[in-house]
Amino acid sequence: MEEMKPRPGAIAFCRRGYLGMITSFEPEDITYPDGNKGKAWKGIQLTNKPAFTEGYAGPTGIGTPWSSKYPQVVGYIEDLVAKFEFDFVEIKKEK
Repeated sequence: MEEMKPRPGAIAFCRRGYLGMITSFEPEDITYPDGNKGKAWKGIQLTNKPAFTEGYAGPTGIGTPWSSKYPQVVGYIEDLVAKFEFDFVEIKKEK
């Protein structure tokens, strides 16, 4: 299986376990809540709770800013859209 790379439209987990969708074309400058600076992929958060960690001191919630230095990409939004379009066509055929 080919490794999925970060890019706009990629669905990914950050190291704290929040699922987000990447919107940046490359890692961008970022300042973290603790004042540290770095470069990270930016996007929007897609979930209210982390998938595999507990606790996080910072703003969270669907639609809030999301970032990750090393995102774990699990899929791409266009693949989900294509699947839903296919499922919708199949459902209409059944009626």
